[in-house]
Amino acid sequence: MFSWDDIPGNDNAKLIQYLNNHFNINKDGTTEIRKIYGGRAIDVFNGNNYILLSLNNERTSVYIESDYGRTHRLIAKTENGKLNIYQPQNHLRGWIDIIGFNKTVKLNGVEYINTIDPIIVHNVKRAGIKKKSVDFLGITNTRINNQDGISTAEIDILLIWHSTTRSKHGGGGSRTPQPPERITINTSEPIPAFYPDITIPECYITIYNNSFNPHIQIFVPQNDTIFKTQYQYGNETIIQHHMLGIVDAGAVSLIKTHQWSEPTEKLRFSNDNMIIINTNTSQFNNSDLSIYLFNPYESVQIPNSSYNITEITYINGKEFHPFFYYLIIIVLILSLWIFSNIKGIKI
Repeated sequence: MFSWDDIPGNDNAKLIQYLNNHFNINKDGTTEIRKIYGGRAIDVFNGNNYILLSLNNERTSVYIESDYGRTHRLIAKTENGKLNIYQPQNHLRGWIDIIGFNKTVKLNGVEYINTIDPIIVHNVKRAGIKKKSVDFLGITNTRINNQDGISTAEIDILLIWHSTTRSKHGGGGSRTPQPPERITINTSEPIPAFYPDITIPECYITIYNNSFNPHIQIFVPQNDTIFKTQYQYGNETIIQHHMLGIVDAGAVSLIKTHQWSEPTEKLRFSNDNMIIINTNTSQFNNSDLSIYLFNPYESVQIPNSSYNITEITYINGKEFHPFFYYLIIIVLILSLWIFSNIKGIKI
């Protein structure tokens, strides 16, 4: 195909044509080619593409790796004092690619997962032999390795075939099994970040015991990764939504929101507080209350041990509801206004 000794140089066009056929670089664009590591490697820059060709120590193979993980192996032979590079003589062609990861969500432009489950696509085909000569063509092994933030997928392809020699005198001819052919191809992709686990916050419960407006107020501090909070009391449920999921290009994008589901007979809301009304606060039992936190991948129930409970009680004859103080102020203002009008005094 080309001479290693003539790169960069006279064989640049041959190398670029090969890379265009197998790595989809733009052969009409600007390409920078240079030797590095004392002539044992060649790097190629073409637009946004980067390709590295590495010569092994024995000078018998050249390994090509692109910046998106696709690899090829070429044969190197020293002939007449020059190191010439050839494609391996086989009839197998194929490619593999990781096009994403299952159960991916996006939050603030960052992709997250909760388990490494790459989505792999591949293609296998023959070249230079007829279909009827193929006894087997397929993938014999698939490997996935996740290490140092990189997911690598690799497949082994096997071709078993035969040639057919026709008889000079007619007839079916003879089948000659050919040596099996194998290739291994791989690709790699960076692994997205893992979605943060749910941390259990302290839950603040305030019980207002009074004859005017008895109720229970519940506040659960939230962080930016909680999808929703679900409150259950008795047989009633109310939900506070902190995010909405929107499907975007195959992934779910999470958008911040602040929405509550419809109130029930006893469950209401005020800003970020859940309110329990129409109940006997003196008989409140926190075992009747269940609070669940959800992120896109899991749910966790807040244990009773995380409940911080405060009671505020108004006792007849000793404490008054705040409304009573407002009433006294109104009465005093009216009394002063009436008195001033009777006496003709301006204030």
